[in-house]
Amino acid sequence: MKAGGTVTGVAYGGEFHDDASGPQAETRDPSTGEVLAHVKTASAEDCRRAVTEAHDAFVRWRLVPAPQRGEIVRRLGDGFRSRKEDLARLISLENGKILSEARGEVQEVIDICDLAVGQSRQLFGKEIASERRDHRLVEQWHPLGVVGIISAFN
Repeated sequence: MKAGGTVTGVAYGGEFHDDASGPQAETRDPSTGEVLAHVKTASAEDCRRAVTEAHDAFVRWRLVPAPQRGEIVRRLGDGFRSRKEDLARLISLENGKILSEARGEVQEVIDICDLAVGQSRQLFGKEIASERRDHRLVEQWHPLGVVGIISAFN
């Protein structure tokens, strides 16, 4: 990342939209206070559009068989693997973490991708006896859909 860069948009719907309408924020190196970049933040309307796009994608995504979804997650993990050092350096720069800890964070993401790939082939449903004659209860797993998470990052 170049110091002094400006990011003016938001990414959603598989595209970068260069029209974010929220206020501008600065990203600083926590060890020096140097401004690394100016970032245009997302407004409530930008967030609404992103959530709508995510929901529309979910409607299609849920129809993809789990092993195929797992293959996409495997490729995502491979992408993290191939850029592990770059991502670790970015985390360290942006959050002031020591590089070994940042590397560990990226490795954890890679490990979770690997776990998810395995689980995509293990979405077993339970079949349970019913109290009704000639009936069975069946457990099925389906993607949850769009969720919002606010999480501490550093």
